[in-house]
Amino acid sequence: MNNNQDNEEQTNNISENNSNIENNNIVVDDNNVIDEQKSNSNKKGMVNLALRKMPLKWKIILITVILGILLSAVFIIILIAPLMELDIIEKISTGNNRSSLSNYSQTSSNISYWWPIGSSETRTENGVTYADGEPVGYAVKSEFGTRNDPYTGNKASHSGLDIAPLSGDYGTVNVIAAKSGTVIRVNNDPTCESNSLNESCNGSGYGNYVEIEHQDGNTTLYGHMHKNTITVSVGDIVDQGQVIGKVGSSGRSTGMHLHFEVRENSIAVNPLNYISENNERPSATSNNVLMGSDSKQTICLTLKDNGYSNEAVAGLMGNMEAESQFRPNAVNELGCVGIVQWCFSLANELKTTYGDSWSNIDSQLDFLLHELNNDFPSVNSYLHGNHTFEEHTYYFCMNFERPGVAHCTDGVRRNFAKNNYEYIKNNCQ
Repeated sequence: MNNNQDNEEQTNNISENNSNIENNNIVVDDNNVIDEQKSNSNKKGMVNLALRKMPLKWKIILITVILGILLSAVFIIILIAPLMELDIIEKISTGNNRSSLSNYSQTSSNISYWWPIGSSETRTENGVTYADGEPVGYAVKSEFGTRNDPYTGNKASHSGLDIAPLSGDYGTVNVIAAKSGTVIRVNNDPTCESNSLNESCNGSGYGNYVEIEHQDGNTTLYGHMHKNTITVSVGDIVDQGQVIGKVGSSGRSTGMHLHFEVRENSIAVNPLNYISENNERPSATSNNVLMGSDSKQTICLTLKDNGYSNEAVAGLMGNMEAESQFRPNAVNELGCVGIVQWCFSLANELKTTYGDSWSNIDSQLDFLLHELNNDFPSVNSYLHGNHTFEEHTYYFCMNFERPGVAHCTDGVRRNFAKNNYEYIKNNCQ
């Protein structure tokens, strides 16, 4: 019995001790809460004090930064999110902006502007000399726009492109007409020496020069040519690739080079909008374009004639109809153009290569076939494989058009391909 009492006393003692511990913990916890509240209050007080002591100028800057962050967030929510939902942002970053890898000098048009430096080899036809082969080696020494004037060292506007041959001497490198046209101005002064530092030479600083007017209304100017090398006169009709003189350094020039200008409405513009180092000589290829009664039939006949199966043609045409409704003059809100909506650098290459006829269906089909044969061998190989028109439609969309996954899987292109399939099998009728 005593043992039980002892046990009860021990139990009561343990309970009391536990209660004291718990009470102590509560006190400690309460103290911690009070301390934390005091700390937070102190922090808020310090912040308020810092804001009160902050100069007005810094308060304005802080408010401006915060407003800028908030406005940026609103901009992203209101504008960017809907564009991403519509796949427009994806299209700008990875979509139809296919890289320009091709050498478009191998396309079929010869109506665009050519690089004005001629080849070392020449040919003569009906008494006219042409240097329309591969240009001799050259370097662009000065581009269009603001530069340091080589005479004064001051900033000045440069109205053309300075192209210097990498070899040869004065009067040995051919200058050719960049495009067919009529000669409207010539300065061919036999006293205007190369590297004579005679700035005017009666040529307004250009020295010995030729200016040609083209059918599109633009003119091109070829300056600083060597004395006694100009072979054309005012009123002459010249062909693209025809030799019109030799590179020199006459007039306001500090070394052997050709100064080349393009003028729109008598105003000098950047020549690289018209000529390209990657597109020096447009010339014919074996791409066959068969003209039909309209763009749709021309596309169908040409693709079939170039060896694509009915299923592949349906896949290609399904994509084209979705992109442009077969309209070669189609231009979307991003500036993408043509039957497959070429964008950005490729749109520029199309226009540079074909000039005024870039929106013609035969030009665009030639351009497309060149791309498939040279820049997209895997896509071209797939299109020549044994697949259904549904598979061709999806593959071409994902690997060539690239408008975004949603556009390649929403069924629109597949339905267009299906609707065109019987037309294609019926010899495009």
